Amino acid sequence: MAKVIRSRKFNSASETIWKKIGDFKSLHKWHPAVKNCTSSQGGKVRELTLADGSRIFETLLNDSGLAYTYQIDKSPLPVKNYVATLRVRDSGPNACQVEWEATFEPAGASEDEAVTVIGGIFQDGLDNL
Repeated sequence: MAKVIRSRKFNSASETIWKKIGDFKSLHKWHPAVKNCTSSQGGKVRELTLADGSRIFETLLNDSGLAYTYQIDKSPLPVKNYVATLRVRDSGPNACQVEWEATFEPAGASEDEAVTVIGGIFQDGLDNL
């Protein structure tokens, strides 16, 4: 099982950052690779349309405070059994850290290649905040 963790610190209150990233249906508003996001099943399932037109289907597993966990159901990414958590942690007065982590098995690629792909996706999103 492979694991990827990326994080970034911000000079903002955790609630401020969470308002920007905390809605499971809003990834397209802050991640540069996601052009559109539609949801179904009361917002528990999202369909992401990427810049190249490919689509990713994900299911929300848990939403608790300043964190949510989701799984990929169908995707062109080189992974299977993918589960990820996006969270915001307080790190002092008016400061926080966003953490994005996932575990998965490589599919159709080596573990190093899959880790590079997922790590790049996470870093692109964090860098765009």
